[in-house]
Amino acid sequence: EVLGYYDKMQLAPFGEYIPFHDSVLFFLDKLVEGIGDFAAGTEPTVFSLPREKFGVLICYEGIFPDLARRFVARGANFLVNITNDAWFGRTSAPYQHLVMEAMRAVENRVPLVRAANTGFSAVVDLDGRVRSQTALYETTFLVAEVAWPQVTSFYTAHGDLFAHLCALATVGMLGYGYYRMTNAKCGVRNKGTLLSLSVRSAESGVRLRTE
Repeated sequence: EVLGYYDKMQLAPFGEYIPFHDSVLFFLDKLVEGIGDFAAGTEPTVFSLPREKFGVLICYEGIFPDLARRFVARGANFLVNITNDAWFGRTSAPYQHLVMEAMRAVENRVPLVRAANTGFSAVVDLDGRVRSQTALYETTFLVAEVAWPQVTSFYTAHGDLFAHLCALATVGMLGYGYYRMTNAKCGVRNKGTLLSLSVRSAESGVRLRTE
C-alpha cells in the first residue's frame, strides 16, 4: 500500500531537464543522448509518522534553503535527505554537500537525517552539528535519536525577508552615496564659477582705478 509519494521539485539542469527547451535549446536533445526530460513536482509533500512528520529532499534539493523551508512551514518536524553522491567520487564535493545541507537544519531549527548511497550518511541536529556520520564508501548503518523543540524559526516564518531588507538597504546606501557625490561635484562647480566672477570683478576694478 502506497501511503504517500513526493515528486522531486528541484530538477538538475541538463541531467533531469533541459532549461529553455521549448525556446532556445530546443535542438539540444537531438545532439546529446541521455539528457533527462522529467517534469518537476509541484507539492512539497509532508509524510506522517505516528507521532511526527517529515519532509524529503532528494539529492541536491538539500542545497536550496527555500525548498527546505516549505516542508517545515507545512509541519515537518525533521528533514530527510536521500542522495546519490557517487557522481563526486573521493573529491571535496561530498563534504561540501553535507555541510550545505546541515545549514537547512540551522535555518529551520529542525534535525536532518541523511542517507547517501556512497556516504556521507549522517544525523545533523538543529544547531547544525553532525551527531553521527558514516565514512565514504563504507557499508554500514546508523541508529540515532533525534529531538526537536516545538519552535518556529525566523527563517521558517519569514523566509528571505531579512536578505531582502539587506539588499534594499544596500541599494538605498548606494543611492544616497551617489546623491552625495553628485551634489559635492555640483558644489565644486558653483564655487569655481563664483571664484571666477570675483576675480573678473577685481580685475575690472583695478583697471578702473588705474584709468
